[in-house]
Amino acid sequence: MASVIRATRRVTLTTRCARESHHGKAANPPPHVLAEKLRAQGKKVPGFLLRPHEAGHIPPHQALSSLANTLRSLNPNSPTLSLVSADPWGAVHPAYPPHHEKHQPPHLLAMQMQREIDLGTGETISSESVSTPGSESVIRQLQHTVTQLQKENTAVIDVLEHRVQVMERKHSRMVKRLNSRVEELELDNNRLRVLLRSGDP
Repeated sequence: MASVIRATRRVTLTTRCARESHHGKAANPPPHVLAEKLRAQGKKVPGFLLRPHEAGHIPPHQALSSLANTLRSLNPNSPTLSLVSADPWGAVHPAYPPHHEKHQPPHLLAMQMQREIDLGTGETISSESVSTPGSESVIRQLQHTVTQLQKENTAVIDVLEHRVQVMERKHSRMVKRLNSRVEELELDNNRLRVLLRSGDP
């Protein structure tokens, strides 16, 4: 019974968001419009933009939950995560009601998250030329984060290389000292052998 209630709620929320997106804000194009733009650009269409009867279709609310978890693991400070909220069953939905100025329907939120994930993992951004509200500022923030991380990584590598060089010099000096000690011991052993032979009757 609980699973039926959860499924009903998710379908209701998705339908309501899609209806508001279609009839309400002109800035929120429906999934099939974005899919057509991507096809025209020769780019791959993610499953959450496909129509229900098309192969590979993924309900936007399901994709949103999965992408939100992935983005949270890559960049927990992403501003996009503030645009979604999780219900008591763990499903992710838009955080703002359809009439709110910050509201975005599930498929647009999923696309924005996919772009951030692609940027964070170095994958090709399939929807690069499709504009979504706030995506430019998010991309700039991620690019700045990537630059900072690259600088930090370079600094860490420099420190590690310096430490390796210091260890190699110490190792070289230690080897020389040990070789010198071995030579001294061999000389002492030779002298002792000579003394032992001279003392034989």
